[in-house]
Amino acid sequence: RSSAASDVYKRQTRYTPIKAQNSITIGEDRFYLLQFQLSTPSEHKVAGQAFPKEIHFVHNIKRLAFSCLAVVGVLVAPGNHKLATFEIWDNLPKKPTQHLIIANLINGRDLLPVNKDYFLYIGSLTTPPCSEIASWYMLQSLTHYSAAQIHRIGNLMGYNTRPVQKRNHRMVIKAGSM
Repeated sequence: RSSAASDVYKRQTRYTPIKAQNSITIGEDRFYLLQFQLSTPSEHKVAGQAFPKEIHFVHNIKRLAFSCLAVVGVLVAPGNHKLATFEIWDNLPKKPTQHLIIANLINGRDLLPVNKDYFLYIGSLTTPPCSEIASWYMLQSLTHYSAAQIHRIGNLMGYNTRPVQKRNHRMVIKAGSM
């Protein structure tokens, strides 16, 4: 049985790199990119303002019997596009529920803004079951894609965003750079 909420989340396309070469280092641990996904509109707000898109880069490290997730989030605004975005936009799916395996090597860093200062908080995943198992690294700077790119993904995906959640006493830390 399908609910309106689960239908929204089914409209997310996940992009999975073939090789686990994209990674981030946090402390002494290396987290490997599992996937990245696009949300329309953003699932985070800055001073109450939403943005047309948000990208989540979901990373994983396996330690003993459990897995830790680190999600790097970046808000997308209209502006001059990044050349690296064509690797994604040229391979957009025909249906919003497709899970794409990206054959081309995409360096996730090329999709991010130059300034990688971030806010850190512990929170949940944004797709069901919305488990509280993620460390969120929300970049403070925006990345920019062309209005045409934003429009195209918006037409494909439609609204696929989890509603903004209450802070619930979560501590948000303004941190350094990645």
